[in-house]
Amino acid sequence: VDLQEQVQSRLTVDRLLGKLSPPIVRKLIYMKYFLGMTVREIAKETGKSKSYVSKEIIKAEEFMKNCLEED
Repeated sequence: VDLQEQVQSRLTVDRLLGKLSPPIVRKLIYMKYFLGMTVREIAKETGKSKSYVSKEIIKAEEFMKNCLEED
């Protein structure tokens, strides 16, 4: 992967994360994909239920997928 592709990927990730709201959803996605945390770990860290964390991550993933398909 060359530098231009890396930069483009990073810009795409930043743009998608910026579209997520409320901010807690951005945090959940960041914790899962950038920190490698499990749903259980994220729930414990944020004080949210595992079901809330799981549902919000699934919704965010679908939202981001739809954003990519629109581009």
